[in-house]
Amino acid sequence: MHGFTVANADTGRAALDVARQLRPRLALLDIHLPDMDGRDLCQRMKADTDLEGMSVVLISSTLRGHVGQFESVRWGNADAFIAEPIEPDALAATIWKVLGA
Repeated sequence: MHGFTVANADTGRAALDVARQLRPRLALLDIHLPDMDGRDLCQRMKADTDLEGMSVVLISSTLRGHVGQFESVRWGNADAFIAEPIEPDALAATIWKVLGA
């Protein structure tokens, strides 16, 4: 709808593999993944030299408060945070902002 190409992964490990394969400009990561914490995955992605320059937006339905969002971004070294439920236009605006477009 907004012109983005999307690839999905069901686990953190799969997301890391997909990111290394596709080298996206941005990853949207849920904090609650079945095999790891999305904030930890964010740290791994940010430290991975193969993914240098990739932006990460964390998503959660359980961390809606400002402090929880701020701490999650800081912990994971993320570029932004979005609380669920997500409005499509707000998601697109956040993505464009993070990408600097």
